[in-house]
Order: sequence, then C-alpha cells, then structure tokens
Amino acid sequence: MPESGNSIVDLNNKIVLLKSYMESARRKSVYGTLLIATGSIGAIAYVVDYFTLDWQGIAPYVKLIILGTFVGLLTWGIALRANPGVKVREPELSNELVTSDRNGYRTASQLEIELRRIRDKKKDQTPNSDEDVDERRKSYREEATFYIEELRRESQYYRNVSNIVQGIVIVGSLLGSFMAASSFFVREYSWFVAINSLAIGIASGFAGYWKYKERSFYSQQTADLIEHEIESFDLQIGRYEKGGTEEKNLLFAREILRLRQDQKMREQNLDQPSSSGEEAKK
Repeated sequence: MPESGNSIVDLNNKIVLLKSYMESARRKSVYGTLLIATGSIGAIAYVVDYFTLDWQGIAPYVKLIILGTFVGLLTWGIALRANPGVKVREPELSNELVTSDRNGYRTASQLEIELRRIRDKKKDQTPNSDEDVDERRKSYREEATFYIEELRRESQYYRNVSNIVQGIVIVGSLLGSFMAASSFFVREYSWFVAINSLAIGIASGFAGYWKYKERSFYSQQTADLIEHEIESFDLQIGRYEKGGTEEKNLLFAREILRLRQDQKMREQNLDQPSSSGEEAKK
C-alpha cells in the first residue's frame, strides 16, 4: 500500500505541473493572437493614412516609429504562433509524455490529452475496495496541497493583470487630464490624446468584464482556507480534536470538497453578467 500511495502522490504532482503548462500554453496562444491583431490593425491604419488620409497632425518620423512598433508587435505575435505550446522541462514528466512534440513544444490540446491519460492512470492505481477508502482519504491531503499551489498561481496571475490594468487607467487618466489642459498637446499630438483615451476605455472595459481583482481575491481566500484546514488536520485541533482517525479523515475530505465547490461557484458567478451573477447568488 505505501508504494501505491507514493505513486498516487507522484501522479498528483505531475497533474499539477501539466495544469500549469496548459495555462502557460493557452496564455501564449492568446498573447500571440492579440499581438497579431494589434499589429495588423496598426499596419493597416498606417497604410490607409499613407495613401488616403495623410494626417498632418503627426510628424513623419513619429509615423515611422509607430509603424515600426506595430510591425514589431505583428512579428512577435507571428513568432509566438509559429511555435505554439510550451516546453516541458522536468525530465521525470517529459519522459513519460506520449504525444509528439514540435521542436520540444507541446500545445495546450496535447497537454490536455496527457493530463487525461495521467488522471486515468491515477484512477487505475487508486484502491477501489471498501477497506481502502480511508487510505484514499489520506492521499487526498496531498491533492489538497497541490490545489493550494494552483490557486495561488491563479491569484498571482490575476493580481498582476489587475495591477497592470489599473495602472493603465490611473496613469492614462492623469495624462489625459494634463494633455486636455494643454493646448499644445491637443494641437500637436491629438493622435496621442486619442490613443490614450482608447487605452483607458479598453482597460476599464476589461477590468469590469473579467473582474481580475475579484478573481485574485477569491483564489487567495480559498487557498488560505484550505491551508488553514490542512494545518488544523495535521495538528489535530479545532474540529479534528475529537473522533477516530477514520472519522477525522472523512471530515477533512468533506470540508476540502466543500471549499473547492464554493470556489467553483464563485468562478461561475464571476463568468456571468452582473445581473445574472446577482440572481445566482440569491
């Protein structure tokens, strides 16, 4: 039985790593698409201005700088899309993968296939008899630890995005107020004023729709609650002071499942429009 338990813990670790790589591969794909879209729109706008509008409000050298920036973004996006996916750097994990790679890179869909395969392998190694239920509950503690790490990575990611978006809104608002009060900027750099206003609107829209700050808060809150539950279980305090070992394991597994279910419900509410989200909470 200990060998099986160690094997299950190892598989849990691989599952968490694959989830992390999947998230990185998906983010890379999204970033590549956004960069290509932004670069293409900018390059098209430059061509339209060059052949039709010939906007005199921008100096020629500034137009070339803007064109170079958009071409750089377009090239960067194409490079990301040309090598989709990520490299799995852990030898103990990469040697076990069965999907074919492209120059060492595997896409999010390939990693999802690997994740399903390892989960099926974990199910095959998990004891199924009634007398081994308690052993499975003990192994659930390790899975809860990995889930904490996953939640904290999500929380840090959403926190970083929220800080970037809020920074764009704050700095852009201050710059917009300063430029609006200066006739020089309005006259000579009206294009910058327009781009600044557009950036503020886009950042505000993303912050309001995706609710990055709330997602970060809920992920961190759930991670802290699960960590507190694990510490109480290890120290046998609080709700784990009384009862037998089997009863404590059952109580621990039940509480962790409840916290995970609450987190899923919060994520679903955040994915809904504001009105629908309020109705769902009720």
